[in-house]
Amino acid sequence: MERTRQTTRIVCLALFLSLFLCSSSWAWRAKVIELEDGDSGKALKGWTTVEFRLYGIDAPEFDQEGGKQAKSFTSHMLLWKQIEFKTIDRDQYGREVCLAYREGKCVNEELVKSGFAWVYQAYCKESCCSKWIILEKLARGERKGLWKQPNPTPPWEYRYQKRSTHSPGLMDDVNGLVSRSEYHGNVSSKVFHSSKCKHFNCKNCTARFATRDEAIKAGFKPCSICKP
Repeated sequence: MERTRQTTRIVCLALFLSLFLCSSSWAWRAKVIELEDGDSGKALKGWTTVEFRLYGIDAPEFDQEGGKQAKSFTSHMLLWKQIEFKTIDRDQYGREVCLAYREGKCVNEELVKSGFAWVYQAYCKESCCSKWIILEKLARGERKGLWKQPNPTPPWEYRYQKRSTHSPGLMDDVNGLVSRSEYHGNVSSKVFHSSKCKHFNCKNCTARFATRDEAIKAGFKPCSICKP
C-alpha cells in the first residue's frame, strides 16, 4: 500500500514538473493580418495586434531573390486565416518567436520542406530542428523552391551585405567596426571564429554574428586559436 502511494506521488510530481518545464512556451490563436516576408508578420489576437517571427527558420528577405516567392508561399498558408501559435521565445524587437500551425501542419516545417527557407541553425534548438535540417537537405537535393538557384544567398549574409553597402557619411567608421567584428560560428562544434582566424570560412561555419556577445548568447564558444 505504501509503495502504491509512493508511486502515485512520483507520478504526480513528474506531471507537475512537466507542466513547469513547458511554462516557457505557450499556445495562442490569432488571425494573421499582415506579412512582412516569408517568416514574419502581424496577427490579430482579440483586439490586440501581435508581431511574430517563425521560430528556427530564415526565409529570404522580401527584396532578396526568392523573397517574393517565399512570402507568397507563407501567405497561402497563413494570411487571413486563424492560426494556432506556440511561442518559444521573444526576440530583441519584442516579437513572439513561434511555431505556427494550420490544420495540424507546422508552417515553419512546411517552408523548409518546400524549399522556401533555411533552418536557422544558430538559433534552432528544439527537438524538431534535427528533422528540419534533413528536410532542408532533401529540398536542396530535389531543387525545390529557392534551391532552383545554383547558389542562393542565405538571408543572414544578405542582411549583412545590405548593412555594409551604404552611402558615405558619418556612420562609415561605425559600420566599418561592425564589418570588422563579424564572426562565423561552426554549427557542428558550436565554436565561433573572428575574421582573422584560419577557420573563419570552414565548411560548417554557416552561422553569422555581428558581435561577440551575439555569438555567445546563441550558445557558441570562442575559438581557442584566434581567441575572438
